[in-house]
Amino acid sequence: MVGCKSWGGGVQDAMTGSYIFVCAHGKRDVRCGVCGPILIDKLNEEIQLKGLKNKIFVMACSHIGGHKYAGNLITFSPRQDGKIMGHW
Repeated sequence: MVGCKSWGGGVQDAMTGSYIFVCAHGKRDVRCGVCGPILIDKLNEEIQLKGLKNKIFVMACSHIGGHKYAGNLITFSPRQDGKIMGHW
């Protein structure tokens, strides 16, 4: 989804697994640059420990707002009906 418009780039692949995007944009705010990578490492450790490596994917992203409360993240997961649910 871009700008709340329908997908316009051909056939959309089904989303498998959940995706966590962690703000690690240190140029926007040093707190995100410090906290983001630590949070990514800790999330990946827990994912590994719980055997969820191929179900949950964590990656850094650019500024997503709320940098005052560094450690911000957005999650996207497929619902049972195939639609994507986002939380931030």
